[in-house]
Amino acid sequence: MSMLAVLAAAAGSGLSCASPRDGAGDILPSGSLVRNGDFENGLEAFTPHLLPGARGGIAPEGFESASLLTVSVPAALCETENYYAQTVPADPAEPCRSYRLTYWLRYKVLGGEGGGAGILVTFLDAEGRAVGRTPGSRLRRTEDAKNQWQAIDRIKDGWWDNYELEFTLPPEAAAFRIECGLFRAAGTADFDRIILELRPPVAEALAEASPIRAKVGAKIVKPRLSELLFGVNAEFRYPGITRGTLPAHDPRSLNREFASALHEAGVRVLRFPGGMPTHQYFTEGPEAQAKLFRLFPAQSYYYRGMGYPRFPDVLDFCRRNGFELLFEVNTMFFADENGDVWPVSENRYKEQRPELYAESRIGEAAAALGRFIDTLPAPDAIRYWEIGNEEFALMPLREYAAIVTAFTRVIKAKNPGAVITVTGNTWPAALCEALDRSGALDRVDYLSAHYPWGDHFRPEPGGEKDLERFVCGTLHWGVNTKAHLKMLRDAGFDRIRMAGNETSVFKFHTWDAHRVIYTPAHGLLFAANWMEAMKIDDMDVLTFHDLESPFFGMILSGQYFNPATGRFELLKPDVTACPAGAPPEYFLRDRCLVLPSGHAMKQLSRHCGLGVLEDTVETPAPKRVLFDLLASPVGEGLLVSCVNRGAEERRLTLDVSEHFASGRAELGGIRWPGLDGLPQPPLAVGGAAPVRNGLVTVTLPPFSITRLEIKDGAR
Repeated sequence: MSMLAVLAAAAGSGLSCASPRDGAGDILPSGSLVRNGDFENGLEAFTPHLLPGARGGIAPEGFESASLLTVSVPAALCETENYYAQTVPADPAEPCRSYRLTYWLRYKVLGGEGGGAGILVTFLDAEGRAVGRTPGSRLRRTEDAKNQWQAIDRIKDGWWDNYELEFTLPPEAAAFRIECGLFRAAGTADFDRIILELRPPVAEALAEASPIRAKVGAKIVKPRLSELLFGVNAEFRYPGITRGTLPAHDPRSLNREFASALHEAGVRVLRFPGGMPTHQYFTEGPEAQAKLFRLFPAQSYYYRGMGYPRFPDVLDFCRRNGFELLFEVNTMFFADENGDVWPVSENRYKEQRPELYAESRIGEAAAALGRFIDTLPAPDAIRYWEIGNEEFALMPLREYAAIVTAFTRVIKAKNPGAVITVTGNTWPAALCEALDRSGALDRVDYLSAHYPWGDHFRPEPGGEKDLERFVCGTLHWGVNTKAHLKMLRDAGFDRIRMAGNETSVFKFHTWDAHRVIYTPAHGLLFAANWMEAMKIDDMDVLTFHDLESPFFGMILSGQYFNPATGRFELLKPDVTACPAGAPPEYFLRDRCLVLPSGHAMKQLSRHCGLGVLEDTVETPAPKRVLFDLLASPVGEGLLVSCVNRGAEERRLTLDVSEHFASGRAELGGIRWPGLDGLPQPPLAVGGAAPVRNGLVTVTLPPFSITRLEIKDGAR
């Protein structure tokens, strides 16, 4: 039967049909086979299959977007199926193709046995009859096990989480039906960002060895890659930055080693005091922090007894060694002229000491900020500023807007060239509206969004370190950023750009970060995802989460590898000798170790300050399997970086004919022998290749980041 007959059969069964050519709207990837998977166009392309008594439809405030699909089923219908559906035709040229579907789900299952909330896929033959279905074992009934990092999710977005479903069509399937809802269960289920791709299984993706043909065009799609794209979140409490920023004459100082490690990792900007620790850090010194802990003992959790670099040392270290500082202002507490510590305004700690919140002290806090700026070597000694961190979890929007208004007025009055970032996430349009009313919006440059988690592969049960699945992930930076920008642009705010601050390349409660953060797999995943984000025109700030914690770090110091736990762990101050059984080369008491993500950042940082050229991958089409490319003009030549996350070498033919017909490409870069292993310096990639008739052909090693420096042979 022809494809037209297949579509007619599906339509006759009361189902809506999607064409692969229709894409997925303005936000989701153009290659997604589900139409309107972000529900920004209401229920377009989705058909309800609801029994009387069940309810569903479009609701506002999706996962960091404007809309979501919701399904609600009463307890009396707990043994029935209620869902919205969309039918997708199979490609007749590849009838048994594999697919990968990812989606965001927020749910509460109240009843039913053996069912749950989520997405199932039913396979249809040419007559529209069901010939199979994906198993219901991945439907959600209870919340996943949460760790400490999930607390911020609950506050930020109400327990939204990303799920995946992989399937291969049976030979007789001519189409398949995507079904979103509750199956043999009662309760509620909310859906957003449904993405369906022709994506091979992990084993196939890693083994892909077909030649690649790509082209670097002459069009500049981004004029300059800011140094802010090469930043790292530097929490003040860790030993590396504490000892590393001490003056060189101090016997405890690791100033030279710390600066060398940062340069080796390609870091250009330190975001300090580093995320939530911002609200426990005082530029007046640890004495003010001690006063905070006496007022709010719970605030000492994680911070008492940790490091505390003094601010003048941090600033001097950055200025001497060529690093910019992205300084986060404490929006929760401040020290007044007498050195007493107070809450700035109403915040989540009010119930602990309500008597301290009798009046707002935003004006006093702004004056304290002004006094701090007056102590700087020059008013513009700090160019980049961020007003707090994740205030969406700490205070009402009205309070944060008032703080931003007061603080930015002071900063700009003393440093007109300051570049300012403010908290975003679930507040984008609403915050901009409040700042517009107060007159502060013109002083703001960036809106910060944290944790733009995408459709990374989750580990299979028991496979917390399944690095083959891990390295195949993607954050879909473009999806997340476009969602925020769409809300801003729809609200009339055309100037504000996005910052991706304090984020990693995987979701922390799905992978054991202690077991993946130090591996080459993490370095490759970091490189590929950062390259995607760097290409986004309205995103000029990225800071990796973070510099040196054993859970997230890019550089480790004051730590050791414990074979008993398989983790890097912080050394206690009194430990001066290598613990028994620990590898001496990973006893990092007086030195710094750069992890694979740092080596990857170093390769990418060569593009800092350069523009981005348009690129296209022509083959293999339509998939771009574990291959990523970034191209920049350099003088009269080109700088092209390629990431091969696969296990096989790939032959790349690069068309540079729009730039020159002949020339020479010098090859550099790094590679790793595998995805796993304790940190080792990567192996060097080298060589050269001619440019003939506008084409250059090179071999990309497996697990590599290859750099091509191409020069015109006519010059």
